[in-house]
Amino acid sequence: MKLYSLMLVVWAALAQVTFAYEPDVTQQRIESAYVGPLDHLIPVGSTFPVQAPRYYLAKFGIHPSFSPAFEWCVLLQEKRYVLRSWRLERSKGEDVPRQVDTLETEIPKEMAAVLYTLWANAILDARYSRQSPGLDGTTYEFSTFLRGIGYPSARTWSPEEDLPPKWLASAGEDVLAYARGQNRDTNKLLALLQATNKRLSAYRGPAIATCAPGLVPSYMEPATSSLPRIAPRGTLVLGFIVEQSGAVTTPYIISSTSTWQRGDQLQMENVTKWKYPKQQQRCRHSTTFKWAWDK
Repeated sequence: MKLYSLMLVVWAALAQVTFAYEPDVTQQRIESAYVGPLDHLIPVGSTFPVQAPRYYLAKFGIHPSFSPAFEWCVLLQEKRYVLRSWRLERSKGEDVPRQVDTLETEIPKEMAAVLYTLWANAILDARYSRQSPGLDGTTYEFSTFLRGIGYPSARTWSPEEDLPPKWLASAGEDVLAYARGQNRDTNKLLALLQATNKRLSAYRGPAIATCAPGLVPSYMEPATSSLPRIAPRGTLVLGFIVEQSGAVTTPYIISSTSTWQRGDQLQMENVTKWKYPKQQQRCRHSTTFKWAWDK
């Protein structure tokens, strides 16, 4: 009987991303794929609202699968900043849900400003992903009105990782609780929003430069030994950040033709244990792996 062993080949540590995603031109392949925890929102377009209010600074919606949906928005009305919230209710035969149980409360200009900044930047940073949303869970929707641009909007689905989508969803939920009268501590909410804004600004930071060509790790964690029953094949390209300390953070999938999705996830976890020489500044790097079976 022939024996086979799994070999994960590290092809190269690339200084630049040279692999592009290639969809199946016959449209027979399922194109969705796990790309790691998302650290950004997903765009949903820019359309004129079918319901008032319209010229809002920030709008947020929380849409659970099995419980009532709520929304809120921040408006500038007669030189006053107003936080308006409502529950969505849809009767049989209605295409558009109705806004019921509407509540309004005035908020300070500082709170309106930080919400506008948070929402505008997060939405403008949104980008599409091959990762499809789940089924049961909660969809969080974010929208803003930017004069001269329109109504850019974005969403996230049930964020769990300690990353920007979860921070933004938590901020939206905190504002909703305040709007519905569950917690009217204005100073506390303002401090939470300012802290979230500061955290997001630090996370985005300045543009991250590409690492120097030929940069190789000083330590590589051995490849995973959790083998599947069916021989995996394909190539995985991972991107990540090399910190000044040489540590690897924020791994993400650039492209993958791997037939073993779990293996991609394990390799993402594995690469965070790698170590690079110390850097003058944090930089963006990538590396390529190939699953191969040798006789």
